[in-house]
Amino acid sequence: MKKIGICITVVISFLLTGCFGGKSEPSSFYTLSVSEKTQPVSTVKKSIGVLPVRIPDFLDRPQIVLSTNSTQLNISETNRWIEPLSLVTQRVLIADIQKELPNAYVKTKGYDNAVFQQLILVEVNEMNGEFNKEATLSVWWSVLNNNGQELYRSRFESSVTMGKTYDSFVVAQSVLWGRLSTEIAQYMSRH
Repeated sequence: MKKIGICITVVISFLLTGCFGGKSEPSSFYTLSVSEKTQPVSTVKKSIGVLPVRIPDFLDRPQIVLSTNSTQLNISETNRWIEPLSLVTQRVLIADIQKELPNAYVKTKGYDNAVFQQLILVEVNEMNGEFNKEATLSVWWSVLNNNGQELYRSRFESSVTMGKTYDSFVVAQSVLWGRLSTEIAQYMSRH
């Protein structure tokens, strides 16, 4: 009976060591990068507020979510966004639009009482990728007046080839967000 008790204690010790004492893979943290485009769309002067980007619940997490096939998603525990995805996307959108419209005043519209000539709202439908295939971005974007009344609404969909790493996914998404920013800036320069 004593030998059984010792065996059970040893087995439990090994199990606990595996659960609590094992080494886990280090995490990698990512953020989107600003477009390298150097030719602005316009020199128009206006104030533009960018509202927080609306992200679907299944993407709104620290972990990067990718497709493994047409019906299955992979949530990576070790490949993560450096900050909430809504902030990552809002920040890069502001920086990219500012590059496209260098004389405009482009800023976060959030918690302060700043008044802007126009507001931009982006709602993500899909921000996905599959290794060795494509990264895709599908959003609805709207231009609102300062009272929140919608002045214009459009759908943006684009894809770009990506490699077999999370880094290639983030680089591809940076390109896609740059394309979206160009489309928005072109509209803003004319209206």
